[in-house]
Amino acid sequence: MTDMSLEVKIGPPQLAIHQGHTVLLTELDGQIISGSQKGLYFHDTRLISNWTIFANGEPWELLSSGALRSFATKIFLANRALDSENGTIDAQTVNLMLTRNVGGAIYEDVDMTNHNLCAVSFNLEIAVRSDFADIFKVKAGRVVRRGRIVTTWNEHEQRLVTAYRNQHFHRGIRICVHDSDARAAYANGRITFAVSLPPGGQWHCCLKYDLDDDGRIAHAPQQCGAGDEASAEGRRLAQWQRAIPSIECSNERFLAGSKRGAEFGALWGYFPRSHRWLLSNSMRRPLVARAPHTIRSSRPSAVRRWTMRPPTGLRPPASRPKMTAHCPAMPMSSTC
Repeated sequence: MTDMSLEVKIGPPQLAIHQGHTVLLTELDGQIISGSQKGLYFHDTRLISNWTIFANGEPWELLSSGALRSFATKIFLANRALDSENGTIDAQTVNLMLTRNVGGAIYEDVDMTNHNLCAVSFNLEIAVRSDFADIFKVKAGRVVRRGRIVTTWNEHEQRLVTAYRNQHFHRGIRICVHDSDARAAYANGRITFAVSLPPGGQWHCCLKYDLDDDGRIAHAPQQCGAGDEASAEGRRLAQWQRAIPSIECSNERFLAGSKRGAEFGALWGYFPRSHRWLLSNSMRRPLVARAPHTIRSSRPSAVRRWTMRPPTGLRPPASRPKMTAHCPAMPMSSTC
């Protein structure tokens, strides 16, 4: 048999979630490092160009992370060894979990747990910067500062507002601290929380990111539930999945790929073309295919190429077509 190998190259590891005109592209630890192409993009503008998190000035270490859905992600971090007022905090004894949900704007949960046998106290710091760069300038690597950026902190409302204006062009972002176990302060470009945790204690905070497009505000989801099927994004995904053909296949790897492709297709049609290059690296997988798999419809005389488009106000069909995939057990290997 002729070897029909096809190597698919992949880009750098990253986390990407999106919904509509909003795209959040981060490192695997959830951070956005200045100087990279990562960021929070809204329409054709990058609203956040740096997002980093610290404990007493020390970065957190990544334990695990992944996208729950195309619009939700969860990240698990642990502390490094810290010097605090109450003594040294051993490494990996305080866990931090970031849960993010994109629904027009961004809803972010920050949860911490103290696994020490004694109480701990430290400052949790979140550094946020905005450059409001054009998405095409970011892609070309030619970010030029224009216009004026103004940042204001409202202590009473616990809200950080950053606004950009260049002649008649206006963009902005509002970060609101909500349902927090400690009041936030803002200084030196960082939102800071004074955290005190008893042994086994837990700490919680929500951050809502509202996005401003020349006065038209995209509001963050109003409650938790990243990846929850009851959320608006989850209901939209469920509607899409009911409308597309179901697939039966003995190859579990093929089924997993088709499920991910169906989920991605649900939102791809709503996704602006100018943003699609951001997700190209995230969607690539290191795969060497030794032989093609044939997908056949329930009618044996037809081999169809299915083009999936998201529902646009149309009701899903009462019964969806069923497809049977004839997937022989052929060796497939991964390469980096």
